[in-house]
Amino acid sequence: MKTLTNYFLKGLLFLAPIIVTLYILYVIVTAVDEIFGVKIPGLGFLITIALVTVIGFLVSTFLAKGVASIIDNLFSRMPFIKIIYSSIKDLHCIWWGIWLLTT
Repeated sequence: MKTLTNYFLKGLLFLAPIIVTLYILYVIVTAVDEIFGVKIPGLGFLITIALVTVIGFLVSTFLAKGVASIIDNLFSRMPFIKIIYSSIKDLHCIWWGIWLLTT
């Protein structure tokens, strides 16, 4: 009986992180779908991925780098927004590395 309980606990420890991760992904996809108001599951999430990719492409182009620099300077000068923006930017640099901002 002790062996059976041991197998059960090992299985539970293996499956718990997988199930929790899948549930969190389901909640995120459902929330994004509700924001866009689409009835096809996952379509809102795909739209979000497409929009972020397009924005990344635009920011990578020569002309958009100037616009991104203007927005960066604008947010860095606003009194209350400066605190939030600089904190998020610093966390982003720590998390993803500075190389993403320079490439």
